[in-house]
Amino acid sequence: RHPGSFNQSALSNITSLRSLSLTVRHKVLERDVLRCAKFNSLTTLSLGEWCLGSGCSSLLHLLQRSPKIQKLILHLTDVGASQCDHPEQHAVVVGDPTCSETQRPFNCENLKKIEINCPLGDKRIHVIVRILYENINSPTEINIMSH
Repeated sequence: RHPGSFNQSALSNITSLRSLSLTVRHKVLERDVLRCAKFNSLTTLSLGEWCLGSGCSSLLHLLQRSPKIQKLILHLTDVGASQCDHPEQHAVVVGDPTCSETQRPFNCENLKKIEINCPLGDKRIHVIVRILYENINSPTEINIMSH
């Protein structure tokens, strides 16, 4: 294995964490997210914009597998905002019946707060919020903090 390389099953093997921060995009990480088991102890999840592709499928997948999640923090960058001329691209999968992650809304009964840190005027925000509200059955406070 090369220095700095990811263990293919690393995410699947860390199910007892209480807090998890995954802000940097990594192809193995993105693939491993879809294989991960439940994070039964996870209460805080901090993610970068890598989780927003394909209708936020990685984000929704992690939320579904975190039954005790209380706080979600999303960190969006200027680079991602400037590359997104069509924010509705992120919403394509929301109504797509072929996407198993978004077919049915799910409960995150412990999720009380979502923080979205984003550049001022980020066009993706309304789409991300809509995807979250369409997929999470639990009432949740969403705070948007622009920088």
